[in-house]
Amino acid sequence: MVYLDFTSSRSGNLEAARKDFVEEFQKRVETLTQECVALADSKQATKIKEELNHQFAKLLIKEKGGELTLLGTADDISAAKHFLASKNFESLVKPPVKILTPKDMMKGIEVDTAHYKLLEAELSQEISKIEKKYDTQSNILGINQKTCIRFEPKTKELDLSIHAYSSFIDTYQHVSCQIMREVLSLKLLGKERKHLHGTKFSDDFRKRHPDIHFVLNRESMTLIGLPNHLINAKQYLLNRWGVSPSATEKWNKTLTDTDSHNSKTASPTLQHPASSEVSEVNEKQDTCVICLNTISNKQVLSKCKHEFCSHCIKEAFSYKPVCPVCQTSYGVQKGSQPDGRMSAVVVRGSLPGYESCDTIMITYTIEGGIQTKEHPNPGKIFSGIQRNAYLPDNKEGNEVLDLLRRAFDQKLIFTVGESRTLGISDVITWNDIHHKTSRTGGPQRYGYPDPNYLKRVKQELKDKGIE
Repeated sequence: MVYLDFTSSRSGNLEAARKDFVEEFQKRVETLTQECVALADSKQATKIKEELNHQFAKLLIKEKGGELTLLGTADDISAAKHFLASKNFESLVKPPVKILTPKDMMKGIEVDTAHYKLLEAELSQEISKIEKKYDTQSNILGINQKTCIRFEPKTKELDLSIHAYSSFIDTYQHVSCQIMREVLSLKLLGKERKHLHGTKFSDDFRKRHPDIHFVLNRESMTLIGLPNHLINAKQYLLNRWGVSPSATEKWNKTLTDTDSHNSKTASPTLQHPASSEVSEVNEKQDTCVICLNTISNKQVLSKCKHEFCSHCIKEAFSYKPVCPVCQTSYGVQKGSQPDGRMSAVVVRGSLPGYESCDTIMITYTIEGGIQTKEHPNPGKIFSGIQRNAYLPDNKEGNEVLDLLRRAFDQKLIFTVGESRTLGISDVITWNDIHHKTSRTGGPQRYGYPDPNYLKRVKQELKDKGIE
């Protein structure tokens, strides 16, 4: 760590000197890039690092696990790569472009295993879509009575796992709210009823309908699961018990909707909205789809009428002000971006991959100031910055520009925090809406060509409620 400060005579302005230094330092930092070098023989790593340090004094070189990380100007890194190639070292690996996953997601998402089993068939299909959409692979582990779902990027070049997690959470909550309970009367079964309490019936039912949880007592059988699974399980029971079609209507009349008093007939981890009709899924709902427990201090959303624990929905809205069940919007997300200006002009020349149109150049100017309670260190000073970003001047590029303007107005583009590249705190940083700050160089240098960038940034904006 290097510490630097200024001294002055009585007439000097220390704060101005520090501010000018930080601004100049950040300008220089913008010209730096980072690349990783994977080595075929990790035992050579220290020796290679020493050679590079000798040849390229201006490069910052770190070694870990048989991989070298180079930080410096593009010219210096290019020269170092040529040097390595001349020495017949292993070829370069492109550096990751990461959207950092929040710490609470780093180890995956844990859910109740019994609850997950009810949703597994539907969730498996959705997880496959999420994997494909965000180029990730999932890993599902059973740990005691919990199931842990993890998403990891398939390649080092692009990490969109945070969006995979966000999409999974939305899907899980949406599917969870469809769980229903039906209580079937056993009065019409006669002698057949005694066979239901044996292990043979239980084992056979669980094998055929693993996505249905059931509870038996003397007078009724309670089925818990998704509507389509309940239909199949119910038909299986009709056929097994030999209930004729003419008797089915009579049997249906004995079905009773579960209320808050008998919902405890299911295991505590499986308390969910009860109804015998899909259209009545919101009626007498007593389970919060966020925490999956009985609702406490109920709050009913004004537009969609979905119900949650007051503290659960308050925390959910702090992340994204939309209903977790139906995605109805409730307000506008606001960020902690300091005051500033955004402008855009069209400049001559095309971007790689968009040769048929000119280029939109965005300029962000963010003023320096003092951190507020929304920032990591209230009361501390931060310096202003200016950043440029580029979009193709076509229909989709202009759509993204309009969305970025809305995000800027909602203070979502920047924040004050720690620079991920340099590890410097109390500076203005991007806020997980990725920009192309170079016209060329590909994703490794935050430039073009990158054929999926516009779709990707629209998804990032959508995840912040801007679409």
